[in-house]
Amino acid sequence: MSPGGRVIPPGDGDAITFPFGQPRIKVGRGDGHDQIGLLESELPPGGGFQLPHRHDDLDETFYVLEGTIDYLLDDTWIAAEAGTTVFVPAGVVHAFRNNTDRTARQLVLGSVEAIELVKELSRNPRERWGQVFADYRTRPADDCEVAGP
Repeated sequence: MSPGGRVIPPGDGDAITFPFGQPRIKVGRGDGHDQIGLLESELPPGGGFQLPHRHDDLDETFYVLEGTIDYLLDDTWIAAEAGTTVFVPAGVVHAFRNNTDRTARQLVLGSVEAIELVKELSRNPRERWGQVFADYRTRPADDCEVAGP
């Protein structure tokens, strides 16, 4: 990485393969630092990370770029339109979904570790996600006593 930073053009970034969306890492561990992570995600109709979960010590911020995305915060789903920011502090149960018939896009800002969690989930079959969650101090809602969507 150049000491002066770098420019990530539209459509660029490290693509992650998920069946429920198309995230691209814009800023992550590969950029030579370990503080800020940024991910841009395109959510097709029905897409999203709909598994309610919480992080013990990771905060996340979501910014809706296009369309409408539903966010679960504790036990309530809230529809957020383009231009909306959703902050999720550590310990809050959350998930997100595109419940519309149009593609939606969002930015996700968190720590580099949060971005690494997303990468690890994409590399593992769903039956291993429990271990990946544990490695990143994250728990599914079953452990949080909150009903899913």
